Amino acid sequence: MKNGPVEIPLTGGRTTTGIVRVGNTVRRPATANSEFVHRLLQYLAKQEFGGVPESLGKDQRGRDVFTFIDGEVPADLSVFEGSILRIAALLIRSFHDASSGFVTSQSADPARSVI
Repeated sequence: MKNGPVEIPLTGGRTTTGIVRVGNTVRRPATANSEFVHRLLQYLAKQEFGGVPESLGKDQRGRDVFTFIDGEVPADLSVFEGSILRIAALLIRSFHDASSGFVTSQSADPARSVI
């Protein structure tokens, strides 16, 4: 019998293979972009943008760890009504607004200093 937390595979939408839910967290295999993703999420948190999970670092297996946000990621947006699409568009717009300063910040590239 395997000891440890229960891992529930997350499927659907546009997911990466190997993503699991463990309690109130999500674990995903690390990628070449992992450090960038963690810095971006930390930057968005500082901007008080609440539409993304919190970056919690890595687990003992080296996987990226994030807070779990309940919801669905649809594979096809065309099945939704205009009001739902409008809400999604507003979320995306606010994400773009919150992240616009990231590309010119030291958070985006810690090796680069910002004057």
